Amino acid sequence: MEIEEEKLDHPVWYSLQEEHRELSAEYDNIRFYKPKYCPFGEFIEQDKTTTGINEYSLLT
Repeated sequence: MEIEEEKLDHPVWYSLQEEHRELSAEYDNIRFYKPKYCPFGEFIEQDKTTTGINEYSLLT
């Protein structure tokens, strides 16, 4: 899969990694918007989300 097509499969992830990187926070390989903007994020590896979600939830 080409990288541009992959970006369409994970638009929030790549947005937070590229254009919105100043607005993002990363916890255990999950990218979130900083809580002052919105409680929203994306992950790629589903089996590695518990720790990151728990850490981020303490901020929201």
